[in-house]
Amino acid sequence: MDKVRENDRYKAVVFEINSPGGSPYKSKEIGDKIEEMDKFTVASIGEVGASGAYWIASACDLVLAEKLSTVGSIGTLSVRPDFSELLKKIGIEMDVESKGRYKEFGMPFTEPTEEEKEVREKVLNNINNMFKEHVQDNRNIKDDGDVFEGKVYLGDEALEVGLIDEIGGREEAIEACKKEIGKEELTVFDFSEKIGKGPSIKDLFK
Repeated sequence: MDKVRENDRYKAVVFEINSPGGSPYKSKEIGDKIEEMDKFTVASIGEVGASGAYWIASACDLVLAEKLSTVGSIGTLSVRPDFSELLKKIGIEMDVESKGRYKEFGMPFTEPTEEEKEVREKVLNNINNMFKEHVQDNRNIKDDGDVFEGKVYLGDEALEVGLIDEIGGREEAIEACKKEIGKEELTVFDFSEKIGKGPSIKDLFK
């Protein structure tokens, strides 16, 4: 992405997204890099573009999805396993030594305390607010009361509430780039093989 951003011959970038999400840190990092690009950027959502993947998509100038794409899931989630009762049943005791009031927070061997729950909730709220603000800054969302509550939408519904701009896929994304740049023909460079099995990037230039 840095090489594409710094190279003036690239006029537009299409991000092919098919992911249910992941790390908020990585989602923000990629989203920030997209926003730094002085180029026309398009997100083309395939089967799913949800949660952290939508964080990335919403950083683009234009967002497309198919009619059966699953889009949205704007919210945060934290899973904390609790094996304390299971360990008691099978007769296993854990001897844990730690220094620091919060050091044992998140360990699955004990039941979470109220203080731990409060700390986790505060962290989740902070991340959730950052996610929500990012989307609000980049998208003209028509909040139906559920859009910022983790709800997912199919393509047509996502278009209606403003999560996406158009119904379409890769070809429509390329056509949008042609229209934006003002060229009937563009040379398309596919960098997906260079970045492994992650999201594909279609880079376009004159």
